[in-house]
Parts: sequence; C-alpha cells; structure tokens
Amino acid sequence: MKHIINIFIVFIMLLTCSVILFYFLDQKREKGFIKELALSEARAIFIKDSHLYEWIAAQGGIYVLSSDSLHADTSSHKPNITLNDGKVDVNSFYNFITPSQCIIDGRSKRNL
Repeated sequence: MKHIINIFIVFIMLLTCSVILFYFLDQKREKGFIKELALSEARAIFIKDSHLYEWIAAQGGIYVLSSDSLHADTSSHKPNITLNDGKVDVNSFYNFITPSQCIIDGRSKRNL
C-alpha cells in the first residue's frame, strides 16, 4: 500500500511540473503573438498614413477647420469651395495645409 501511495505522489508531482512547464511555454508563445500583433498593427497604421499623405499630395493640400488644435496657430481664411456636399460649412474659417505641413505636424505629434 505504501508503494502505491509513493507512486501516486510521484505521479502528482510530475503532473504538477508538466502543467507549470506548459504554462511558461504558453506565456512565452503568447508574448511573441502579442509582439507580432503590435508590429502588424503598426505596419497597417504606417501604410494608412502613407496613403493619406499621398492622397493629400495628389490633391495639393487640404483644408482643416481653424478650431482644430493641430492647426489653430496658422492664419485662417474662407476657402473658395465649389462643391458643397452638406458636410462643409462654407461660413466657417479653414486653414490650408500643404502636404509637407501635414507630415511635419504628424511627426511633431508623435515626437519624431
């Protein structure tokens, strides 16, 4: 009977050690997964920003509401907007932002 109890205790100890080992291996795998997920999201954001800057450059610049805190210190004016899709308030003041200003402002917000 004592021999069976010793085998049972050894079995429980081996089971406990294997559970602990698998836990640490899973934690290592999960950290790698989280790192890859963060890198993937960063790449997607970078690509989105690159496409946005290309679009702004193709348009020759964009108008931003002067109440926007990013561009509140530049001179405001009313743009000559020919197409009003209902989303643009022609009575508001806007700042014209060139593609280079957009990139510089974006970098300064990220402290680059």
